[in-house]
Amino acid sequence: ESHNFVLRAKPQMLKDQGKTEEWIVAMKEMIALAPDSEVGEIGMQQLMAHYNSAGNEAVDAYTKELVEKYPESKVANYCRGFAFYAKSDFSNAITFFQKSVEIDPDYADGVYNCGYCYYQNALEKAREISGKKMKSQAAIKAAEDEVKSLFAKAAPYFERYRELDDKDPSKWASPLKVIYNNIGEKEKAAEMDAYLN
Repeated sequence: ESHNFVLRAKPQMLKDQGKTEEWIVAMKEMIALAPDSEVGEIGMQQLMAHYNSAGNEAVDAYTKELVEKYPESKVANYCRGFAFYAKSDFSNAITFFQKSVEIDPDYADGVYNCGYCYYQNALEKAREISGKKMKSQAAIKAAEDEVKSLFAKAAPYFERYRELDDKDPSKWASPLKVIYNNIGEKEKAAEMDAYLN
């Protein structure tokens, strides 16, 4: 704990003094010491917030740099995924969230966001096809199968997230209810009601 405090003291002092460029350098040095530590994660999140205020291009450049420097860091990959997620580019976000989970299967944030991206893609695809006039039953069936497949891909991530963090059912019960209903698991969908009331 005292080690973490010492690591964070210099960047905080620079930030308090309004020395933004020096603060950025100090944060990057702090992150480099242990990218997947609590201090590294906090540092990446603070720099993400800083670059976010400068716009999407700054966030893209920063998160790309993170993944290039720390390709085996769950946090760096998560941050890159989140840059895509923030732009509702769920397909690209999934790639990096999945990498974060490959590195650490118990990384709850990565697990949750994998599920959420598949879930959002399924909802988007369902909205897209509901507004189209499809000419054949085969086209309708193919589109419905694609939506069902995306929901099915989301399910194990939300189920895993539930195992990792069952304290807040509001994060997983509602999506799981929708998912189970859409993939034909009505009993499981009904079980979610106990967590939603």
